[in-house]
Amino acid sequence: MGATTTLSESELGRRLHAIRGVFWELAVVGDPYADLLRGHVDPRSPEPAMSFPAPVTRSAVGTWVVTDPALAATVLTDRSFGHLRTDGRKARIQVLPLAEAGLRPGEADRDAVEAALAATPEARPRWEAALAEHAPRVARALEGREVFDVLADYAVPLSRAVLAELAREAADVVERHFPDLARVPDALVTPQRLDDVLATTTAVRAAHAAWRVDHPPLPLAILYAATAPTAVAAAIGERLTAGPDAKSLRRRPPLRLLHRVAHHDMPLGEHRIAENDQVAVVVDDPAVHAAVSAADPWSRALAVLLDVTVEAALDALSGHRFALRSLSEPIRRPRSPVTRRLVRWEVTAR
Repeated sequence: MGATTTLSESELGRRLHAIRGVFWELAVVGDPYADLLRGHVDPRSPEPAMSFPAPVTRSAVGTWVVTDPALAATVLTDRSFGHLRTDGRKARIQVLPLAEAGLRPGEADRDAVEAALAATPEARPRWEAALAEHAPRVARALEGREVFDVLADYAVPLSRAVLAELAREAADVVERHFPDLARVPDALVTPQRLDDVLATTTAVRAAHAAWRVDHPPLPLAILYAATAPTAVAAAIGERLTAGPDAKSLRRRPPLRLLHRVAHHDMPLGEHRIAENDQVAVVVDDPAVHAAVSAADPWSRALAVLLDVTVEAALDALSGHRFALRSLSEPIRRPRSPVTRRLVRWEVTAR
């Protein structure tokens, strides 16, 4: 699963099926990380908590799994870890070879990318201006409707419109390929359906060819597409539960898994890991979430964008005084172990 090769569609389909079969087999015999990667969920059931036997464990998949906050911070800040192997190839357990599309920066690009991420707070006014224009417009489109889908009719159109405006010359790519770009973080680590993989690969190549803006950098834009609609929907759910006057916060970690690759042999907790071993940080525990938010530049930058998006989305709905009531449980997308995306949630506005 580590080499980059050119496959026919039938070969790619067989490869995806084989990898998914490995994850299923290991999950059945009790490997919690493999169970997480297979992305098998009951779309309407509450999300199960993951349990790992120790702060650092080695999955039968071959990945080291970290659930300790201090070790998570080390993995995400120590320059001994990167996104790619030391030879520049993708990590062993990475389903799609999207490094070639510029989505996993090598060490030579790391400082430039992190500088762009660090500039996110300075870019916030541009996001606020775009949200101030689009959130009321998308909310107005819901007037007079007794029933609407929080994701399809509000959270997705809002997130797509804002990202398209910030993308400038690449706006058309965002508009056409938003759902496929949103699939990337999950498609990197767990096999998707063949048609979805082909569409995602096409979307990434189109975005990479068209992207001209410094902020958001393309990987951050893709993370936003993957997480913003669910963040908005989850915040609306919190508001419905807590009441219209409650201050709703974005409590849910947008990314459940963060992956890095060791660049030389080193200790990790009580274990010693080898060069090019893959490490996965599982962000389920609130303490790990706090550590990741402080340590990881990608998570910090994404948090800024999601916070301002959620705030604008809630304000726009409040301005229209919709009396929302849930008609069903939110539907979760299968094969989504990283972003845990919501795909449908019907509410009534009367």
